Amino acid sequence: MLGHCVFTRKGNVKGQFFKEHLYNERGEIVARLQKNESFEIITEMKQQIMIDAWEVLLRAKNHTCSWVITTEKWSPMSLEDFLAQ
Repeated sequence: MLGHCVFTRKGNVKGQFFKEHLYNERGEIVARLQKNESFEIITEMKQQIMIDAWEVLLRAKNHTCSWVITTEKWSPMSLEDFLAQ
């Protein structure tokens, strides 16, 4: 995620994140943020997150995303499948 734009591992823009929801380019909800106060990111996880993030940033050629008109409709695609495309 860069700003509100959400990218795949290949660096392609896939949607936007705002109002605690992830929306695809059609405005369908793909995921909703759920905070887990008891979850803690350990050092090893932080390091891998940074490595993965840099890989995505290096692949991203278009750092802007088109405006998404949100809907209340949930996407039939899972978050994992959405990001794997």
